[in-house]
Amino acid sequence: MLFSGVTNEGRSNMPKLADDCMEHLEKALQSDDPSEKNFHIRQVIQAYGVDHLPDEIDSQ
Repeated sequence: MLFSGVTNEGRSNMPKLADDCMEHLEKALQSDDPSEKNFHIRQVIQAYGVDHLPDEIDSQ
């Protein structure tokens, strides 16, 4: 894994990314094609956004 040596020092309140998100980010780093990079990064953003929605959304 490309991120195996990365530390989260000072970031203890940040949630850990799921393995599939990490795989998408690694593929984005490895790709030379901007549209493929975009695809992988968007997958992570979408997955992270859905996983971290509040249970109840205030619709004021």
